[in-house]
This record gives sequence, structure tokens and C-alpha cells, in this order.
Amino acid sequence: MAILENKHIIFLVMFFILLYKITEWQYYKNKRHQLQLEIIYKEVMNKLQRQKKISELNHSIPGYIGSIQLRDLILSEESNLSRKLKLWKKVSKKVEMNTNVKSTLLESHGEIMLVWEWITNL
Repeated sequence: MAILENKHIIFLVMFFILLYKITEWQYYKNKRHQLQLEIIYKEVMNKLQRQKKISELNHSIPGYIGSIQLRDLILSEESNLSRKLKLWKKVSKKVEMNTNVKSTLLESHGEIMLVWEWITNL
């Protein structure tokens, strides 16, 4: 009888517990996503810096790397194309906001591609 009399309170408590768990799950999912973006971003920055060093040692090697080439190299393990493109869009936005990176459209073999180049001295 006590359960029936307090069923509204019980349902309300259960609702708030469920709401808390869903919010907690979303929070940790977002944190994991942000961490993954940061890891990918740092990897892109490292590759661009490395490419600049290689280019300075051997002038026949360009100092830039194509954005799509980087995406395919770094996100080769990601099988979900939609997720891959969303991740890369966010990483690209962050890379292009970095003042150490020059973003240029370049024509190579008849194809126009976006390339990034590290422009600050190392």
C-alpha cells in the first residue's frame, strides 16, 4: 500500500536518476570526443612541423601537406565515413585558426587541393 500511495514520488525519483545518468553519459561522451579532436589536432601539427624540417633539409620536397592526404593518413582507422568527415571538419577549422599554419589552394596535376604549411621557424 505504501508503494501505491507514493508512486508519484517513486516515479519522480526514478525520472531524475535516469535524467542524471543520461546527462552524465552525454558529458563523458563529449569529453572523449574533445580529447580525440585534440589528439588528432596535435598529430596534424606535428606532421606539418616535420614536413617543414624535411623540406628545409631537401628543397625538392615541398613544405606543405594536402589536407585530404592528412585526413586519410591520420583517420585511416575510422571506418564510419560520416564520423570521419565530421571529425576532420572540426580539426580543419582548428588548424586553419592557427596562425603558424598557412592554408593555400594549390593546383597539382589538374586537381585543386587545400594544402597546409607550417610557416613559423622551428
